[in-house]
Amino acid sequence: MAQTLEPGSGGLVAIDYLQGRFFPPNPSVRGLFVGHTWAHKKIHFYRAILESIAYDHYLTREIIKELVPDLGLDVITAIGSAAKSKVWMQIKSDILQIPYKNLFRSDLSTLGSAIIAGYSTGLYKDFASGLKRIVKSDLLILPEKDGHKKYLKYIEVYNDLFIALKDIYKKLAFT
Repeated sequence: MAQTLEPGSGGLVAIDYLQGRFFPPNPSVRGLFVGHTWAHKKIHFYRAILESIAYDHYLTREIIKELVPDLGLDVITAIGSAAKSKVWMQIKSDILQIPYKNLFRSDLSTLGSAIIAGYSTGLYKDFASGLKRIVKSDLLILPEKDGHKKYLKYIEVYNDLFIALKDIYKKLAFT
């Protein structure tokens, strides 16, 4: 159902942090919905949460680009719950303008251990060959060309909320 909504969830913006923000770190940040009206349904709130996480990825990427300007991001591999929703992967792909793929497996810690063991015993000549042989994707999501443009004003609002509410979050923190 979230797929049927236009980007921006009908003008509803969420802050999805319920226990502080991780990057940049701010333990005072709490969850928030802004812009809701009687016209918004549960699905708008759901999509707004998915979009807010993608907005945060966009802002984080901008910080990383400043810190490491030569870092190339050609594709993002989603794992866990992030890899289970085509809609969420499409939202993130559109916002970041980067293809998203998933892994066809969920047992990643066991898989990583198996690759390390294979390398250690000489089964693989290096980690890359072990990865290529075992780690496969079964879904590739391509970004809609200029798909991020539909989200830019919401990303700006999302970022502005952190700045505007900085002192409010501190007042509410740990009460």
